[in-house]
Amino acid sequence: MTATVVYEIARYNCHEADPVLLERLQLIAEDGALRLRDAGGNEIACKGTDIASVIGSTPALRKVPKRQEARITCCEDILGQLPVLLEPIPDGASLLVNGKDWDAFPTFDGDDVMLPGDCCDDCAPEMNPCWAEYCCAEGDGGYEEQLVGYSSIGLLAPGVAIEQGRISYGSNGGAAAVEVTSFDDFASTFINWLLHTPILSGYWHGGYGLASPGVTLFAQAAVAADHQGYWEEYETPDEKDDRDEGEETDDEDGYCEEPGPLASRSLELHLPQKLIDEVHAHLGAMHPDYAAALDLPAVSLEPN
Repeated sequence: MTATVVYEIARYNCHEADPVLLERLQLIAEDGALRLRDAGGNEIACKGTDIASVIGSTPALRKVPKRQEARITCCEDILGQLPVLLEPIPDGASLLVNGKDWDAFPTFDGDDVMLPGDCCDDCAPEMNPCWAEYCCAEGDGGYEEQLVGYSSIGLLAPGVAIEQGRISYGSNGGAAAVEVTSFDDFASTFINWLLHTPILSGYWHGGYGLASPGVTLFAQAAVAADHQGYWEEYETPDEKDDRDEGEETDDEDGYCEEPGPLASRSLELHLPQKLIDEVHAHLGAMHPDYAAALDLPAVSLEPN
């Protein structure tokens, strides 16, 4: 068997105009064994034979000190395990994995996890691909007074999904978190997000049950030409009659602005039709109410 570099981490002084290589470590696999090789070609045998275990138990393979930049190269199998293997980078450090920037993203439990993307950009990690995006809002007092929620789900690597959720309290700030989950069945993973959106649901405290897209919105998006579904709710005629005229906004010309929706939600699917059909079929088999919402006969995928 030919010796193969299965993982490499190189550290540079990132405060130099021309970064200087400080250290390089390669994990070499050959004949079922692993060994570490440094920049000088020196090698030592590893005690274990599992790549992820060796990375996780070797600080030099998973840490990025302050004022340094690390560049990691690895295959997709290892890429999907890096969030739980890498130690979050400290302030003043940077990390590139397979040429892409990675950053430390907060989890709902208060820890940090390394993922591709920039946490400063809406705290949304990069997904390859993104499967779906969801947005919901409640309140008719303008953006600064609205409660707005976002959630997305997608792929980090084969068999590894990322869920992101965040909430905005308008002028009062917000909160955001991510979760990385290994999966064997795409449909089950996607449906769990569709029905529960765990992160967004953990933050949502509005009076409307908007924290998850739900089956009806999925049914709408699944058949739309642009794969987008939208729902909004306005006040009833009786509520509008009872509302004081002083609550409407007049501009300098005396124009009376009608209030926007009290609540809204939108779902955009980025899935190929084959996967939309797969989710559609699984949902219809889960419950008669879901089948009705999807305009399907009530069937079951369970064996007779």
